[in-house]
Amino acid sequence: MRRAFWAVVLAALVVGAWWAWRPGGTVASVAGWLESGDCSSGSVSVQSIRLPVPASGLRRFAEQERFADAAREVEYVRCEHLGGSIFYFRFANVAARLHATAADAGWYRRSTSCAKGTEVLYDNLVDEGVTAQYCRRLHFHIEPPQKD
Repeated sequence: MRRAFWAVVLAALVVGAWWAWRPGGTVASVAGWLESGDCSSGSVSVQSIRLPVPASGLRRFAEQERFADAAREVEYVRCEHLGGSIFYFRFANVAARLHATAADAGWYRRSTSCAKGTEVLYDNLVDEGVTAQYCRRLHFHIEPPQKD
């Protein structure tokens, strides 16, 4: 009986860990929350950005080009209604994330961002409170913008 109980507990932990850290889980969660709440009257789109950032995309992503090129994966979740995007960056390891943050601190500190492990959400929305709300739901460490 005890073995069966512990087997069920272990299975639940494995499924829970997979759900929390599944590939694309953060982006899917943010897109789902936007669709069901803050962006219900607009359309939500998720776009993956090919790395390194191609020359044709430099105009749109020039500010975050160095930060994005240091990442392993970049996606953005766009909401027409809120007038902007939430950028998602995933790095190879925490050291790479910290190095990219320090190397491009001026851009990174301009808006609300949050991080956990190798993942970063960066707010490029008109309403900065939306990203902070999602960061809290994901249990990410929130870094408010630094005003000059």
